[in-house]
Amino acid sequence: MKAIPESLCVEDVGQWLHGGWFLFKSSEEGTLIPGRLVREYDDNDGEILYIRDLDDGLFPLKRKWTFPFWPACGAVNLEGYAVHIARTQMRMYRRTYNDQCTTVHIPSKWDVMKAHGSRVCNVTPASPSVIKAVFSPRYYSYEEAVRMMDKGEAVSVALTPYIIVTEDMVYYRNRLIASIKDGKLVPIGGPIRQLGRIIKFFGGRVRL
Repeated sequence: MKAIPESLCVEDVGQWLHGGWFLFKSSEEGTLIPGRLVREYDDNDGEILYIRDLDDGLFPLKRKWTFPFWPACGAVNLEGYAVHIARTQMRMYRRTYNDQCTTVHIPSKWDVMKAHGSRVCNVTPASPSVIKAVFSPRYYSYEEAVRMMDKGEAVSVALTPYIIVTEDMVYYRNRLIASIKDGKLVPIGGPIRQLGRIIKFFGGRVRL
């Protein structure tokens, strides 16, 4: 991951970062966090670039502390459920995470809505919770996922960037591929070759 070159002019920096989320540090000792470009104009200095973080803090843009970045996306955990973030096929190249180039899918959406209300329908690639999750994803073991679901803490859980589980369903790359019955993975729609690849993520609690 490379910082923005010091030699890049304001106009080019704007083109690199415009409309996207990237990583930056607010100080030399700071940690990398997501930020978005803000343009302001001064009668004397012309266009001035700032960075706004997810907490609405505003910081002067420092090229050496600013890093264009596309997170891996895929399955991520939000508060109480998992979603799948996918990059759309667009001709325009983007150097940073751009919500206009991504979509959000909610596996087992009806169950998620029953638990969390219709507000989940308002979740978009630009939602702060989604941006936090894609830039700092956290995943759980299947044992942890089962505990969370048993306690009502989660409806669905992402085990990896590819696998989302509910109490009785398994999604792979946002596709429902199996159900879980009596500790066994049962393919949906015929034999699924991916089951052999993902069984290791169930920690021996589920078999083929």
